[in-house]
Amino acid sequence: MIEFNLFRDDLETGLNHQSFEVQANNLDDGALSFSNDKIQCYLSSEKQWHGFLLKGEISFSFLVLCDRCVSKYEDKQNSSFEIVLTDNNDLLQKKSDDILRFDKSEKLIDIGPLIRDQILMTEPIKKVCNSDCKGICQYCGQNQNENSCNCDNKQPTDDVWENLKQFV
Repeated sequence: MIEFNLFRDDLETGLNHQSFEVQANNLDDGALSFSNDKIQCYLSSEKQWHGFLLKGEISFSFLVLCDRCVSKYEDKQNSSFEIVLTDNNDLLQKKSDDILRFDKSEKLIDIGPLIRDQILMTEPIKKVCNSDCKGICQYCGQNQNENSCNCDNKQPTDDVWENLKQFV
């Protein structure tokens, strides 16, 4: 699990696009693979009547398999967020993911789970190495980005839908 503690004193002073590095291997999700072991995070904070407004930008790179050609590629991602740190009960009752409890008695807050959630939400559903990816041949399995094959005119030998044609 990512642990990323911010001190109240730093928030009181104000962060102005301050750079932080987070270890990518601290993510406890084995399904994600990062091309770099560091996640870059930039934070800014503003003191407000209800507590603090925290703005952040995260930069990282996944190593993923293309859904079309099954080749491994680096997928660079950037994500930004805004979160309110407060002890104001009216705001906390809104049940928003963008509002975290931060009591005046607390000296630090761990925003690691927030960073982790931002990274997980950024992971693309459809992973494609590039928009021109040709994928793999459905007959021989050749990566069409690397080499062409002559399977274009072939018909599948085992047509599992053949029996359904009689109903058409």
